[in-house]
Amino acid sequence: MKIIFISLLWLVILIASHAGDISKPDKYDKKMAWPVIIATQSNPVAEVMKKENYFVIHAGGKGTEVKTKVDKYLKQLATRYHIDPMRIYATSFSRGGHEVLLQTMNNPHMFAAIAPVCNDLRSGPYVNYVKYLNNNPTLFIHGSRDSFRATAKKLMKTMLDAGCIVEWKDYEGGHTPKPLFNKDMSPILSFFRKHKFNPYPKKIEHVVNHKRYARSFWTQGWPIEDKGNLGAIYKVEVKEGNKIEVTANEKISVVMLLLNKNIIDMDKELIVTSGEKVMFKGKPKERIDLKFRDSKISYTKIYPVLWEELEKIRQEKWGIEKIDALEALEPLEKEKK
Repeated sequence: MKIIFISLLWLVILIASHAGDISKPDKYDKKMAWPVIIATQSNPVAEVMKKENYFVIHAGGKGTEVKTKVDKYLKQLATRYHIDPMRIYATSFSRGGHEVLLQTMNNPHMFAAIAPVCNDLRSGPYVNYVKYLNNNPTLFIHGSRDSFRATAKKLMKTMLDAGCIVEWKDYEGGHTPKPLFNKDMSPILSFFRKHKFNPYPKKIEHVVNHKRYARSFWTQGWPIEDKGNLGAIYKVEVKEGNKIEVTANEKISVVMLLLNKNIIDMDKELIVTSGEKVMFKGKPKERIDLKFRDSKISYTKIYPVLWEELEKIRQEKWGIEKIDALEALEPLEKEKK
């Protein structure tokens, strides 16, 4: 009995340690860094995906449950396989596509690009907040007879009007992912192939709906109080001449800038303004806190960004040099010439 118990215990540990895994590319070679696709509801099937050049992980659920799983499963995967932190993507079906949009709005630095399939986001404040996905290339992809085409078209128009990178694709079928997930993923994969993650965008607009979602790339905006659905919004834009313009609505207390040489010239004077007001002037610091108004909560914590944690694991485990598997195995037309 003792031997059986120990064997079962090891089996449970093994399964838990690989939780979320769906498929590994047949061509996997640890000398290259490989992309990963996250799915939250329905999954591209292993039989299809193992022939492609992507890992696939399932992280089901909603809200913080999904975020926790994505962080955990990707870190686990990064210790076992050489994955590329600049090529983490997400796709999912129906309410899962809806969830992918929410996750990206709350954590804009999580995915290089997203492809919600037949997403059903159609009400609430988030239908307007999609306009802040200006650093998150998005592919809306729907069956030709899908019942959520009209609402998705409205989301797309909101994003286009805001200057977001967004595309639309159709496939034959109704409200089902099977033509894609079970047969042909090429419409989604061709979109992902075009987009690598940019960790240092020069323009950031972010909605903080809870303090846990304060971080956006190299900025962090603290709300005035600790509660959900706040609609606290801030905007940061790097201008010419080593200047940064910051604006914040009445629900933001502090905007934090986490600076480095990829964002500004750290050796020259930096000027940070909000409208006519100079918020900071002097030698740049790695962290600058810009206070707009008093807050009921502490704003000292810096939330980590996943790509930095994954890149640290990658370098420690696989070395500093990185060969992009997609660029090596799937050159774009312009790269072939």
